Amino acid sequence: MIDKSKVKRILVITLSNVGDIILTTPVVEELLKEFPSAELDVMVGPRGKEIFSAHKRIREVIIYDKKCSSLAKVMLFFKLRKKRYSLVVDLRNTVFPLILRPRFATNPFRYRSGGRMHKKDAHLLRLKEIDIDAPAPAAYIPTEDSDKKHAEHLLSGLGGKPFVVVSPGAKSHVKRWPLKNFAALSDMIKEKLGYEVVLAGDENDRIVTERITRRMKTKPLNLLEKTNIRELAIIIKKSALLVTNDSAPLHIGSAVGARILAFFGPTDEKKYGPFTGAASKVLRKKIKCSPCEVPQCINTENKYECLKSISTEEAFKAVKDLIACHSEAPRRRRRQGAVSDPTGRRPGGKNLNDKILRPARDDSSSMRILLTRTDRIGDVVLSTPAIKAVRDKYPDAYIVFMVRPYAKDIVEGNPYLDEAIVYDKYGKDRSIFSTVRFALGLRKKKFDLAVMLHPTSRVHLIAYLAGIPERVGFDRKSAIFLTKKLAHVKQKGEKHELEYTLDLLGLAGIAAKDKELFVPIRENDAKKVDELLKEHHVGPDVPIVVINPGASCPSKRWKSENFAAICDALAAKHKARIFIVSDEANKEFAGAVTKAMKYEPVNLAGKTTVGVLAALLSKCNLLISNDSGPVHIACAVGTPVISIFGRKDSGLSPGRWGPTGEKSAVFHKNVGCSPCLAHNCKRRFKCLEAITPAEVLTAAEKLLH
Repeated sequence: MIDKSKVKRILVITLSNVGDIILTTPVVEELLKEFPSAELDVMVGPRGKEIFSAHKRIREVIIYDKKCSSLAKVMLFFKLRKKRYSLVVDLRNTVFPLILRPRFATNPFRYRSGGRMHKKDAHLLRLKEIDIDAPAPAAYIPTEDSDKKHAEHLLSGLGGKPFVVVSPGAKSHVKRWPLKNFAALSDMIKEKLGYEVVLAGDENDRIVTERITRRMKTKPLNLLEKTNIRELAIIIKKSALLVTNDSAPLHIGSAVGARILAFFGPTDEKKYGPFTGAASKVLRKKIKCSPCEVPQCINTENKYECLKSISTEEAFKAVKDLIACHSEAPRRRRRQGAVSDPTGRRPGGKNLNDKILRPARDDSSSMRILLTRTDRIGDVVLSTPAIKAVRDKYPDAYIVFMVRPYAKDIVEGNPYLDEAIVYDKYGKDRSIFSTVRFALGLRKKKFDLAVMLHPTSRVHLIAYLAGIPERVGFDRKSAIFLTKKLAHVKQKGEKHELEYTLDLLGLAGIAAKDKELFVPIRENDAKKVDELLKEHHVGPDVPIVVINPGASCPSKRWKSENFAAICDALAAKHKARIFIVSDEANKEFAGAVTKAMKYEPVNLAGKTTVGVLAALLSKCNLLISNDSGPVHIACAVGTPVISIFGRKDSGLSPGRWGPTGEKSAVFHKNVGCSPCLAHNCKRRFKCLEAITPAEVLTAAEKLLH
């Protein structure tokens, strides 16, 4: 066991290449944390000095040039001997720890490659030799004010326009995506997406960059050799996206949390791919010889096929996906005179392409997690923050969500999810034999953890039969099959349903960082809605109001004539176009509203899938609804909501089931019923009758403005 009190001076010997050096920065940071009073020096190759020179806690950056003369190396050795280091951590695997003879050192003969783990994590294995096994911080690149000023000066020519950094170079030519593809992709980024292109690289990339520039139709901002590493880091951080090969800029981008599209061929993305928590994607073609990890292509039939087979169209699609989640494009309400969103979406709407893409990985991750929620659509929407919370806790885990068939569109396409599984408990999986067969199918996936977000006896049994060792859920409905149980007190309504869900995650050791709902919007669904609006002559300046008069219970349904009165008033005064939605079971209520209206609405009752409904809500200005699933979908896509509640019982109240969006209004009247009999009400739902069309209309006009 290392005696920390005896460690006064530390030497960290890092690598030569810039990208490799960045991957060693977590080791340096961990040592500074473990030995806060010790002095720390870093020995790097000439190009790595810029990475550490701005770090305030590093005493000295020592340059080691492996190409220097023997005399220079001897002089360096004596210089290091005079410093009398207490601890030497050698990430280069040299004999320096032996000849410097410090009190503590890593052993050059105990080299650990780390297998296929990322090199950033493999470097941290060296710390285990000196009994340091704490979780390490992220990689970093410290900067100075002068770096920021120079970076801003270089970007001033863009006039504040959003931009994409393209770095086409790589240390070895075998790691480069074809130059003609880089040129074509850069033109597409500028012409089709409207983003400026900034070319970056060092002196070794001069020929590559010049050839790409000559091929391009549009003129990029060429910053080749105009930045140091720290300035490039600032520029990459400001960009919407970094497009690069397996090269130093990739690791610079990871260190500053940039969005990255990386092309990989002979090298292994598991070892060298993006490690940022932000959006990133690796494009590669898995052919027989890839990743070969050799400096020369061994494919005699088709040289460099692993990179050449990545098409420009495939790369451009990935660019669009990543840029879509970079920032909200200019949006407006259709009735306003602002610039429209080129995708035709309303403010707050989310597209499936807005997803956050994680680094490529296979399904051999150590943690395999199953989440289940087999009740209604709105309940599943309220559970989507749990998916992100699990991903934040286990970024490389294989995460699956089990839902009923009609809720599949809610989770399929969620960026934090690997797979959606459908359990049709009222259909093909209804019998006990089908349930057992379903459980045995799950057993093959070898889950480590199952979290049942809604308690049902059958789901608890399935998790047990699937052989999942840790099963977490609420202590009701055959909780005997669970290994960890949380008291079920939802009926008290002391918290929102979303909070109860996250409390259950806490029992599994998972804390949620945010509570944002997420419902994906697929391109096909968005196109259907665009065609629908065009068919009904809904122009860009026409306010769209969606009405949902149905609900799962009579105690939730406001009168059809009340909805009709509001719709007519909004159509007459604000020229709003009214769309009425419902599922198949509530078509009669939608028909009743249509029949009672003076202005003709667009009746979509029973005609939309959940995906199309989400796309429509993302484009509308307001949803007026009973307490039902569309309320939560609207909140997830950022649409203002008016939600009408009956029932007094706390477990059924807005406190537990109300909209979570900031732009929302809730109407809920207490008419003194005690106890509340819900759907068995003997007073003709006086709580709903107490809500007048006039007050709902006032709230609607306020939200429209």
